Amino acid sequence: GSGDGPLLPCYLPPGWLGETRLRVTAYRELAECQSEKDLNQLTERWVDRFGRLPKEAENLVDVSRLRLLAGAKNVQSIEIKGQRLMLQRNGDYIMLEGRRFPRLTRTTPQEKLGEALNLVITL
Repeated sequence: GSGDGPLLPCYLPPGWLGETRLRVTAYRELAECQSEKDLNQLTERWVDRFGRLPKEAENLVDVSRLRLLAGAKNVQSIEIKGQRLMLQRNGDYIMLEGRRFPRLTRTTPQEKLGEALNLVITL
């Protein structure tokens, strides 16, 4: 939304993955990952073939990881609004102590993503 600060750049940079065809395939493989294990194996393959993941690609992988972990815990939607982590399960928000949204303490989009990952793992 507006006023949430900079968005996290999540993509496969052309400078890292030069050919369009390879990038399209990589995005498809990422979308097809069914588990965290799949995701880890895919990123290992990418590192072997194309070298260390640039930040943007790491972010993309982390967002996919968050989606997979959340899905495994029946979380249908994830939204970070300011410092609030808004997770929906069965149409209801997951609240802490029944009253409040989990709060993120970090400020950069990247750190918030890492923090959201850790919170989802503990659900």
